[in-house]
Amino acid sequence: TKSPTKPPTPSPSKQPTKAPTKAPTASPSKAPSASPTGPCADSGTYQWLNGLGVSVDCSWLTKNLVKTATRIANWCPSTDVSFACRSTCQTCKTLCADDATFTFSLTNVGESRDCSWLTKNLSQTTSRRTMYCGTIGSSCPVSCGYCAP
Repeated sequence: TKSPTKPPTPSPSKQPTKAPTKAPTASPSKAPSASPTGPCADSGTYQWLNGLGVSVDCSWLTKNLVKTATRIANWCPSTDVSFACRSTCQTCKTLCADDATFTFSLTNVGESRDCSWLTKNLSQTTSRRTMYCGTIGSSCPVSCGYCAP
């Protein structure tokens, strides 16, 4: 290699040349958008019983290439599967959030509750989900545990 052709310049050469060109804006220009739902992915933990009573997960939908289209057609319309298997069911653009205005009546009591009631008492969450999520899950996917983490 050749050595440098010019010696270094004296330091420093000049004071800063210009001030910043624009002042900051007075305030943010728009309200924030909806919170991100994260990457589109299938849940690695959600399981359900298939038509044969076998516990399966999202990967089961595409495990058998011959049966993939039929399994997706049969299972992805189900609210729990569509939210848990967002990538496979192609439901990534569907917001996974509880409907804040939705209420339902408690069985045998008739009292009205919102989605958050399902998980308010941790010792009752599983039994409440079992009792109600089959019918209200599309309105309460977060509280029903359908949204992929």
